[in-house]
This record gives sequence, C-alpha cells and structure tokens, in this order.
Amino acid sequence: MELFQAKDHYILQQGERALWCSRRDGGLQLRPATDLLLAWNPICLGLVEGVIGKIQLHSDLPWWLILIRQKALVGKLPGDHEVCKVTKIAVLSLSEMEPQDLELELCKKHHFGINKPEKIIPSPDDSKFLLKTFTHIKSNVSAPNKKKVKESKEKEKLERRLLEELLKMFMDSESFYYSLTYDLTNSVQRQSAAEKDPRPLWQKVALTVQSRVCSPEQFMDSFSFIGKLKQQVSELFILYIFQVDDRFFWNKYMIQDLTEIGTPDVDFWIIPIIQGFVQIEELVVNYSESSDDEKSSPETPPQESTCVDDIHPRFLVALISRRSRHRAGMRYKRRGVDKNGNVANYVETEQLIHVHNHTLSFIQTRGSVPVFWSQVGYRYNPRPRLDKSEKETVAYFCAHFEEQLKIYKKQVIINLVDQAGREKIIGDAYLKQVLLFNNSHLTYVSFDFHEHCRGMKFENVQTLTDAIYDIILDMKWCWVDQAGVICKQEGIFRVNCMDCLDRTNVVQAAIARVVMEQQLKKLGVMPPEQPLPVKCNRIYQIMWANNGDSISRQYAGTAALKGDFTRTGERKLAGVMKDGVNSANRYYLNRFKDAYRQAVIGERA
Repeated sequence: MELFQAKDHYILQQGERALWCSRRDGGLQLRPATDLLLAWNPICLGLVEGVIGKIQLHSDLPWWLILIRQKALVGKLPGDHEVCKVTKIAVLSLSEMEPQDLELELCKKHHFGINKPEKIIPSPDDSKFLLKTFTHIKSNVSAPNKKKVKESKEKEKLERRLLEELLKMFMDSESFYYSLTYDLTNSVQRQSAAEKDPRPLWQKVALTVQSRVCSPEQFMDSFSFIGKLKQQVSELFILYIFQVDDRFFWNKYMIQDLTEIGTPDVDFWIIPIIQGFVQIEELVVNYSESSDDEKSSPETPPQESTCVDDIHPRFLVALISRRSRHRAGMRYKRRGVDKNGNVANYVETEQLIHVHNHTLSFIQTRGSVPVFWSQVGYRYNPRPRLDKSEKETVAYFCAHFEEQLKIYKKQVIINLVDQAGREKIIGDAYLKQVLLFNNSHLTYVSFDFHEHCRGMKFENVQTLTDAIYDIILDMKWCWVDQAGVICKQEGIFRVNCMDCLDRTNVVQAAIARVVMEQQLKKLGVMPPEQPLPVKCNRIYQIMWANNGDSISRQYAGTAALKGDFTRTGERKLAGVMKDGVNSANRYYLNRFKDAYRQAVIGERA
C-alpha cells in the first residue's frame, strides 16, 4: 500500500480504500481513495505492508504511527496460510515534524525510473560555515530561558532513547508475526472448537475480556452493531464469540481507534500481531540419509542425491509461541503475579504436525511463579524476595489458576526451581499456594533441574520425561482432519523455572519430542521401535533452540542459556562459556537498558 504525506495528514491508500491519520490529533478516518484529490499537496513517500497501530511513548511526547515497512515470509501453515515476520518498521511522528528518512521501497507509479530518493548532503566546508554562522547568530540573540532549554533537551533525549528502544524491539528481536488469513492468536484446538465464523480475524480475538465479566446477553446489548445482528446469527455463532480470548492480540490497544469505528470497511486495515516465535519446516523421515556432519566427513564417500517424494514420508512441523500482552516487560522489571491474576513472561507454545490431511497440535505454557515476588538491586544475581504474605497472595493465585483451568481444563505444573539455596523461598511459596488451592484438576511436579543435571549432564532430563510418561499419554493431543475433530488435548503442562527461559525451554522441548514421536507412530510415519531420524532430529532441535533464544531475547535481552544442549543434544564447555557471556550481557542490560525498554513496552493489559 502507498503512504502519502500531506500538510495535515498521513494517508495510506490501496485500491479504492484509504486511511487518513491526522498529524494534529492522531485521529483516524476511513475515506475513499478519490479523496486524495482533496489533500493539500500529497507526496508519495513509498510503499508499506500494513498498519501496526499508534503509540505514545511518554505523556509529554507526541503520538507515533507504526507501520510495517518490510516483512519476511516464514512459511505456510496447513491450508496454504502464509505467516510473515515483521523485519522492519517505519515510525511517523503525528505532529508537524517532518518525517525522517524512512527508507521505504519507492512505488513505481509515483517514482517511475527512480531507484533511490536523492539525499542532499552539504560539503564539509559548507557545514563548517553554517555552524559558524549559527553560533554567531545564537550569541547575538537574547539569552533564552535556561530552564526551558534544559527541559527541551531532556525531552529530546528521552524521545530519542525511547524511539531507539522501540526500533530495536521490532527489528533486532524479530519477534513479531502475523497472517492475513490464519488466526495466530489461537491454537488448532480452540479454532476447531468453534463453528466457521465469517467475521474478520481481529473480531475473533477481540471480545474475550468483556465475556469474563458479564453475561452474553449483557455484552451483546452493550454493542449496538452486534446487537443488530443478534437475531440473525445462530446460537453457535454467539457462543463462539465468548470462547475466544485476546491474550495474545499484541497490538489490540494500538489499533483501538480503528476497532471503535465499527464498520465493515475497517477490517481491511486491522492486522492482529503476536509477539513470540514461529518456525515452519518440512521434514523427511529417511533412515538411510546421513546427517549433515556425516556427509561432510572425508570418510563418507559422496552419494548421488535421490528423490524421496515417493519413497520416504514427509511431514510439516511448526512451532508457534505466543507471548501474553498482560504483565509484559523485562526480566527484573516484571516478576510473579499481578492483582489481575496475570503472570510475567507468560507464553503459550504450540507444536503442530501436519501429515496429508491430518493436523495434530500439542500445547504447553510457561509463566512466572504466580506469587508476589521480585529481585531488587544491582547485584549480578539479586536474591529473590516475597513481597506479600501467604494470606495476601491466595486470592490472586486463585484468580490465575481459575482462569487457566477455565481455558485448559487441567494443569500439570512442572516446577524446576532449586529446592535448596536462594531459589527455595520461591519454590516453597509456590507449593504452599498449590496446597491451599486444593483443586483436583491441578497436579504439581517438582524437579530440581540443577541438582539432577549437575556436571553438565542435561541428558538426565529424561528422568523427568520417564516419570511423567503416563501423564503425557493420558493428556493426549488435538487431532483434526477434513471431517473434523478426532481427539482433543485434555490439559496442559505449565512449566516454570525462575525466569521461565533456559531450564524451561530444555524441559518443554523434551516433553514435545516425546509427544511428536508418539504422534508420528500413530500416523504410521515412523516405525514403532525407531527413534526420529538423525537429520529430522537435528532440525527439530534447532527449532526448539531458536524458540528458546527468541523468547529469551524478548524477556532478558540475550539468547537462552543452555541452548547448546537443546540445539545439539550435548552440553559442552564452549556452551558453558557462551552462557557466561550471555549472563554478563543480561546483567548489563538489566542495569542500564531495561528501564527504557520497559517504558516502551508499557502496560499491555
């Protein structure tokens, strides 16, 4: 779509549609494309991919319009649904300030024959002359109010730092994804539980919060545009509205001005975006194929490549992690539970397998220990502390798990924190709250990861997966085909350590692998007594390692620790040394950078 700059508006236009954004008050208007003729001297700045929304980084600063400048295709989910990653954004100040060089792709219609916009760069001599003239003029004018000058400079510095963090959050972490045809905010099971819905994606994920605090009838009456449809839709349609949640609709409040317009024309401009991770790969089950390392060995003679399409089965595997927009923030700025029952670093991870017309999905979650706790101070590893008493915590712990059980029916907690030392206080508080909650649908499993895997023996994680093997089988997974739902996943594993990053990702990958092997054997893709082929296993490990790195960058600012084990299945000295570097980087980011990143993230609840 084309982006135009006019005197009072920025205008986005595609085909017969146009979205006008005021540079004075940030107001959004839907207008026909022909109204471009009414704009004051519109200039085409280039092409963009879509609208993320508006954001105000600080109450003293103007609103900014955030656009998708560049995307990358991640892959296609079953049904030929394309999933894209936001790789670059454009940020426009909704003020009279002239836009900086946005580096947009130029549209051929308005920039015919031009590859790049010309930049006028003054020569060094001109620059010196201008600086000298400016200094001379400045010294001859009346002295301005020093206080105002200082405030103005501080405001500019704050704006620059926050804008820099905003750009880094989008472009360095590469953790924002969207699809124009598939609902990334929802799992296969939640989607299959509802009837086909003709509404656009954003409406399917926007109505949950209200449904939790009022009856369907009250909620329907509170929206006139839905109220008019009340008599025209089936009971199943109405029911579906209240089955969907919006926890992972990351930019919901950034596009609130658009959703409040309430007309069908607005659907084109609204793109639900998730923060998290998506990777999609096609794997071939070929036991005769050597791994990449073996192929590169001088002892392995070169082999002729053979077509495996008809000989060896193929399957698609996708990993989708969705970060909750509630209690969002950086590691030491967001811990534990809040007064709404939301926890820090809450992520739902879905592993999806697709073979022929069969799609199988398995979900796990991670999230901070749901008690009030923090780690305050500037030490390398601050000692954790409890911020509220056991009695004060009960109501909020209950609110968290009541919501979880409402969504997932059953929960198996796997607590990986140390049962001795400084982490013990958090683990003990967790167990006490579970006992007080006393719910038969909640199972608690404690596994002291560092104790069991001492001496880099991370393969001992299998001790845990062996112990919970029957629980994994009983939990099952979601399985759908063209005819409908074959079976459903009954409950989920909720895994946590202190940060819900490094240890958590290792354990979740181990559980997911057990599930995937069972799924492939059920489908006849793998022989009953064989493990996953070497090359398939290598790609699978890399996917989970990438997932861990991405979630870690979003919460702690660096790649995950212990990632070498997830990536290769082995723990080596080089990996330990790399973890030391990442730990030092985490300390630096927490000490000097996280406050600005937290200000940019703000409250997404």
